[in-house]
Amino acid sequence: MTSAAVEVQPPAARPDGRIKRGATGALRGSNIYNTHTGQTVNGSATRGRTVTYYAPVQNDADFGEPLRVRGQASTTYFTVVYRNPAGSTSPGR
Repeated sequence: MTSAAVEVQPPAARPDGRIKRGATGALRGSNIYNTHTGQTVNGSATRGRTVTYYAPVQNDADFGEPLRVRGQASTTYFTVVYRNPAGSTSPGR
């Protein structure tokens, strides 16, 4: 009787985070599965003005998996608000 080693690879998770500045900006980062390259947008505002970013996330894997989004909290210099698809807000953490 002979035996052979078999390596089984579990399916890869594919969280896909994208980001854009403003409601009409172009989404960046679609189908990029790493932590930084191609997924950055910049903006600035004078005191009393706002800059809005939209960062939709989706699971591109072939199986269901919950996604957790973490980000910067508000500071004395700026306010951060996170909204889920239903419009509910949660504090930045």
